[in-house]
Amino acid sequence: MADRHPAEALSVYFDVEYPDPATMARKSVLVSTLRDALQNQKLGTDAAAVLLGVEHQVLKQVLRGRFRDTPETTLRSWIVETAPSQLLYSVEIEQENDGRWLAEVLDIAALAYAKTPLGAVAAAIRTGA
Repeated sequence: MADRHPAEALSVYFDVEYPDPATMARKSVLVSTLRDALQNQKLGTDAAAVLLGVEHQVLKQVLRGRFRDTPETTLRSWIVETAPSQLLYSVEIEQENDGRWLAEVLDIAALAYAKTPLGAVAAAIRTGA
């Protein structure tokens, strides 16, 4: 399983005021999960690239943190190819006009509000689990 918790990654991108922090946080967690899956399967980047049908350099760059232009769907498909048993959540987060944060965990159809993005994600996962 990935070392980084989704809400922790989200907090980092919000803290540095990165454009579209929720998307980047999700991608960060996906890349971490992919890296773990490759290590667990004992796949080097050369073998993984062949398995995934991508150029070695593309995979290498993504695993080194250059994944901004890589679609989430691509990252998810790579994880499914290398470790189909990995549990992943798709999360959408937005701030309401009253300042509260709304998190929707798409995979388990759960919604929750909280004062912080991290709190909203955690509450949604608890609600849907």
